[in-house]
Amino acid sequence: MACSAMKYCGSSYFLNSSWRCIRQLIWCAALCLALCIGVAAHSAIPSGPTATAARSPSAAPSSPHHSSPIVIDQAQALLTVQGASELNFVALPYHWDRMHAGQTGEGSFEVAFELPGEPTEPYAVLIPHVGNRAEVWINGSLLARLGDLPAAHSGLPASFGSNHVHAPRYYTIAPQVLQKTNLIRIQLRADPHRRAGLSSVTVGLQHQIAAQYATQYFWQVTLAQTAALLLLLVAMFSASLALTQPALRKVFALTAASCLLWALYLGAAQVEAAWFNSLVSPQAMAALGWLAVACTATMLHRMFGAQQRWWLWLSAALLLLIAYQLWKQDSSAYWKDAHWVAMATALLALVVLVQVGHLFRAASAQAHGLLHTLEQRVADKEAALSASYQKLELLAREQARSTERTRILRDMHDGVGSHISAAIRQLQSGQASNGQVLTTLRDSLDQLKLSIDSMHLVAGDVTALLANMRYRLEPRFTSSGMAFEWDVDLLPHIERLDHSAMRQLQYMVFEALSNVLQHAQAKTLRMEARIGNAHGEPGLASSVAVLRVIDDGRGFDAQAPTSRGLASMRERALAIGAQLVLQSAPGRTVVEIRL
Repeated sequence: MACSAMKYCGSSYFLNSSWRCIRQLIWCAALCLALCIGVAAHSAIPSGPTATAARSPSAAPSSPHHSSPIVIDQAQALLTVQGASELNFVALPYHWDRMHAGQTGEGSFEVAFELPGEPTEPYAVLIPHVGNRAEVWINGSLLARLGDLPAAHSGLPASFGSNHVHAPRYYTIAPQVLQKTNLIRIQLRADPHRRAGLSSVTVGLQHQIAAQYATQYFWQVTLAQTAALLLLLVAMFSASLALTQPALRKVFALTAASCLLWALYLGAAQVEAAWFNSLVSPQAMAALGWLAVACTATMLHRMFGAQQRWWLWLSAALLLLIAYQLWKQDSSAYWKDAHWVAMATALLALVVLVQVGHLFRAASAQAHGLLHTLEQRVADKEAALSASYQKLELLAREQARSTERTRILRDMHDGVGSHISAAIRQLQSGQASNGQVLTTLRDSLDQLKLSIDSMHLVAGDVTALLANMRYRLEPRFTSSGMAFEWDVDLLPHIERLDHSAMRQLQYMVFEALSNVLQHAQAKTLRMEARIGNAHGEPGLASSVAVLRVIDDGRGFDAQAPTSRGLASMRERALAIGAQLVLQSAPGRTVVEIRL
């Protein structure tokens, strides 16, 4: 009962603590996501008049005192594709994959802007998307280099080099570099299927551009990283549930796999290193995204089979949105909406976490019911076993009492009964004297007393047994005119002599003493007990207890056919594993019992 209760309590604690962990994880993830969105929304609020987009390569503010950021959405571009160069005015953003599908090339984009006067404060430039490798120049000064720019005819594979299109670029411009009319030149190298190209360029005072950069960075980088981390946590938790919940193992395993795939997809998209982009092709990234969509769809199908709730429909809608964004990316129409994939996957992770929580809660409730049923069954079985044990204990006690009664009756029949029968025969024959009949009756009484004493014998305590026999029989020795000598050492406890063996030993000693009283005609009776050769006797082991009954009577022929009394002593010695040694001659008879 205690063991089953401990198992039940341990399982209940695990289920309850896991459910609390899920709820806390859901609330923390939702709070973090809401906080991030709130910060982004707050930082996206414009701090001044609305920016006016420039409509030509040379854009200028509408008045000399205008301090709003300048948004440049046109550029003069020198494009080189397959060795052919062409100079055009192009609109920004410029999508390389859309305009030159599957082709590698280079582009030199020049945008000009004018300032209302001599700048006295630092300016900054914001480029949300540029690459996949690029150099940024202003008035002939290098602002930044994003990767190496090998020539388009260098023969390097399209997958060679770093990829810098995922994060917005923000660069400060010192006032001494600026002029009234300024020229920004962006030289880029475009590899196919790397989302290469150039977005609109925003120029303004440093504090204005910094606020816009923070918002842009959140949507393009922070949101994707947060979503990847959240998906990784959900994947790890779902994997742990898959190992501990056999009933829903497939659902939790699919959840872990889909979340892990999305985390890898979002995380890999943020890597700019050349070695990584050389190993992971755009086709591999697209395949990873579609594999995550397929795995998530299978997971939702499994979950719809278990329950149908509003969050499942919401997750299906989010999955469709993600699939649409992936299709736009593959069709080269994906650019400005890159943050939608990260935001949709973050919301999908929250919804999946809610689904996992509800599935786990249902599994926990079922496990609680099973554990309660199991506990009830164990309690019923323990009650039945306890009742059976009580019955067996009562039967064992009754059997012990019956065995004890049978023993007492047998001892009385063999001991007291035989002595009384012998006394009756002596009286009937008329040949026995009164002294002989009295001796027989006294033996019968001593036998009865010893039968009563045998019920209280202490197992293994031979010294106490001999002392009790001395107490019972010494008066008879004295009344018979026989001197009694007591030479008994304190013997150690003998483990192998249980209660039954002690009774057998008691009757052996009594038989030896009774024979001396009835037949030996001795003047002195001596009782000895010691361990091995404590007194110098040769041939005895130090662990053997030796009992001796010695008298100086007329003796008997030890080689003659064994009498009934001696035969009984030998049988009892064999029963308890003792050795009986007899030595007799006129004037000295020794009955030795070796234990």
